[in-house]
Amino acid sequence: MLFLSPLPQWLLLWLGLGTLLQQLRPTDGVCCPSRAIAFQLIDREDDCRLYDAKQSQNGICTMSICDDGTAVRGTYCGKGPCNIFGCNCENGCRKGNPLQIFQDYFGDYHIRQLHFV
Repeated sequence: MLFLSPLPQWLLLWLGLGTLLQQLRPTDGVCCPSRAIAFQLIDREDDCRLYDAKQSQNGICTMSICDDGTAVRGTYCGKGPCNIFGCNCENGCRKGNPLQIFQDYFGDYHIRQLHFV
């Protein structure tokens, strides 16, 4: 008669952990990152800081905005607090067409060549 030796404890632990993980349901990993944009000011006397942006060496303004066209406040673009990765934000993400909203807000009289970087 052939007798099998008992399974090592570490193998039993891994099998148990694998069974437990199979029972967990995946969550919706919705993340709310910001997006980098660049634009040029039409008036040379204008200042990028008035738009919450930074000016690069060639006179182009750059900044991070959320999908609702507004500057990032904090680190991510959730309507409420997010986890460390910017996901699962309380009340979801700030939504919209960022370039269109930004352009509509500041108008064709102030900025031009608006694009994602």
